[in-house]
Amino acid sequence: MISSPLRTPLARALLTVALLSAVTTAAGTADAGAAPGPGATTAARSASRTVSPDAAPSSCPQGDFCAYQGVNYTGKEQKMGPCRVYELEGTGWSGAGSWYNNQSDGIKALMGNKYGVTIFVTPPAPSHDTNGDWTPVWYIQNC
Repeated sequence: MISSPLRTPLARALLTVALLSAVTTAAGTADAGAAPGPGATTAARSASRTVSPDAAPSSCPQGDFCAYQGVNYTGKEQKMGPCRVYELEGTGWSGAGSWYNNQSDGIKALMGNKYGVTIFVTPPAPSHDTNGDWTPVWYIQNC
């Protein structure tokens, strides 16, 4: 059995510090320095147009980042409200899925791999990807 690296308080604390450091570093250059990740191709299109909060899935509350196991906001949903690092819950987070960043305007979310390394930074809210790859993503810091 493979255990998650966030099963101990020390590991969670180290990941939080690493991601907070990445947020600080990424503030001015987040999109330039991030490796392609979920939504890399469609997120670029989303960033170049205005996305109305009204376009958010009805199940994703204003102020939350929502992840879906299926494309087009289908399948299991994980809502992320308060600002912190979230581990994708359960199984099934591999392959095609979707997300909606319905947080306050301008807030970016960071997606991390199993080691807590940031692999993708979303465009500023409101933003979304209806067909991204969850396979490399284990953690999301929603703000």
